[in-house]
Amino acid sequence: MKRKIHMTGHERNTIDGSGAAPAAFVARRLKNADTMKAIFHWLTHRPGYMLLTAGDEELSAERPERFARAWMELLILSLGWGMAMWGIWAGLWPIFGPKILPAILVGAFWLLWPGRRVAASTAEFLGGRNVTNRAIAASIWAILLVVCLAMLEQTWRRDSPLPGFLAWFRPSDKIYRPLILMPLWGCWAMLITPQFCKPRHGCSPAVAAFARGCGALSAAAVMGLLLAVTIIYFNYLPWEQLGISGVAIATAVIAGIVCCRLRGGLCRSALLGANAATQMAFLLACVAAQHLLLRWY
Repeated sequence: MKRKIHMTGHERNTIDGSGAAPAAFVARRLKNADTMKAIFHWLTHRPGYMLLTAGDEELSAERPERFARAWMELLILSLGWGMAMWGIWAGLWPIFGPKILPAILVGAFWLLWPGRRVAASTAEFLGGRNVTNRAIAASIWAILLVVCLAMLEQTWRRDSPLPGFLAWFRPSDKIYRPLILMPLWGCWAMLITPQFCKPRHGCSPAVAAFARGCGALSAAAVMGLLLAVTIIYFNYLPWEQLGISGVAIATAVIAGIVCCRLRGGLCRSALLGANAATQMAFLLACVAAQHLLLRWY
């Protein structure tokens, strides 16, 4: 099938003056298109991305050893997930203001792309095998997510002492901090669950390799890093804000164990279910800390 090369009028008139595209120009355009396609294919077939978003058949077709260190990519992907939510909200704020619409669009982004399979696993746990119950569970989850996002305090701001090129590490607007940390705590839930549960019979080889590659030391190191960042991010709250991290840690452990018990052992569905529960618990804890703790002081 022939490819159609689109050129601007300026390109057609300046190549050779006659409007005919030379072979070198066409080849360069095709090479650029192939390069972009190759980069996209490489990014979407990284083990960390596939573990979070790929279908079960696609995941089973991959070599299991590729997933032995997938937790590192999963951590980077989760950071990108949080940064993307920050970017969407920051882009919409000047247009629509700090109202419900940014929360709806950020929630839609969470549900439709990075968290699509996470949400599907959650609906499966909450709704069982019945399709209608799953749809109801997914709807309730989506509404709860948007409501919690809309309830985040949207007017607090403190100028960052960091230089401009480092300011994104600690956003001045407090609302962006939970958005960045949510997926990271969800990722940690996927790292800590294999420490308490063994792969079930028939578990995907990729998931089994992921569980073997993520040891207790790695999970502890990531927890320490997230704990430190969370304390720094929420140091404007009273000392009880430590409970935000405590809620995330407790939920990750408990949800991981419960999901594995319900599935008969460790599997990807259990990992994604723990991820979703931890993100929601962290978000609820942030809302509670902002709206309840400050009223006591």
